Amino acid sequence: MTTPQYRTIPADDGDNNSAGRTAVQSLELETGAHYRLEHASGRPNNIVIITASCIFLACIVLVIRPMERIAKQESSDLSHDLDAETSDHIRKDNEHKSIFCFGDSLTYGMVGGDDMGTYPYATYLEKELALSAPEMTQPKTTVGYLGLPGWTAANMLAHINDATDGMCTMIRKHPKLSLLIILAGTNDIGVMTDAGNAAAGRIIESIADLHKGAIDCAKSMNNYVMHTLAIGIPGSAYQKYMRDAAEVASHVNKALDNLASSDERISYMAFPFAYNDNDSRWSKDGLHLSQGGYAFLAQVLAPQVRQILESMQPT
Repeated sequence: MTTPQYRTIPADDGDNNSAGRTAVQSLELETGAHYRLEHASGRPNNIVIITASCIFLACIVLVIRPMERIAKQESSDLSHDLDAETSDHIRKDNEHKSIFCFGDSLTYGMVGGDDMGTYPYATYLEKELALSAPEMTQPKTTVGYLGLPGWTAANMLAHINDATDGMCTMIRKHPKLSLLIILAGTNDIGVMTDAGNAAAGRIIESIADLHKGAIDCAKSMNNYVMHTLAIGIPGSAYQKYMRDAAEVASHVNKALDNLASSDERISYMAFPFAYNDNDSRWSKDGLHLSQGGYAFLAQVLAPQVRQILESMQPT
């Protein structure tokens, strides 16, 4: 089984015994479901959308649920080790900047297809940020992450205070967090049973409430400077062949851009490259990124993250 991907930034109080859990192998809409719809003409009807959603939900019940108990123990050991390795450095560095990436399997770093490895963009982002901040002159910025394969933004919001997977739990563990990056919405599109403004509205509300909830959680820890960054929903083979899905994603991304314009503590970055069957930055499954794709995402993301961190007022 693939080792669950969970990296946590050490808590400021030095408690290294808290542990997180990730869901296991992604069962978001798989390539087969995408390509069975490839030859459909015109706009899809609700029967097609419901069928794809039912396949997706059945996979979660049959495979992800029974494996959660195993994943919990493995990720507990991993997060404990990471806390122990870096806690001394964090406590000694009062100017340290910490970032946390939260989302679904695109944050988990899943590739799919024949590649069973995971390549979280958070890992590459930390390296990119280090290139512009030599250790001798500036404190290191650490980047933690929690990827929850198969989770929708609605799931994340419903479990925002979950003791192991909740977004607010991550913030409470790191009360001096500088920036929370959220990449969500792909699975919401995958399981929607209708389309148009109604479907887009529900996804927009879930993602917007995640950002507002994150800021409120930070304030509850007396952190009044933490910012959030929304990454736009990326394309996919599903969106390429299902016009309604692409329109919903576009509508959601425009709304997230508007949200960022209305709140100085929320920023937005459009996903940096479109889906293309022949682009090596995309996985063969038509949904996830390749290893190079995750690295490229981090490369493009790094300058915007630097700009946000530089604009923040000191605590």
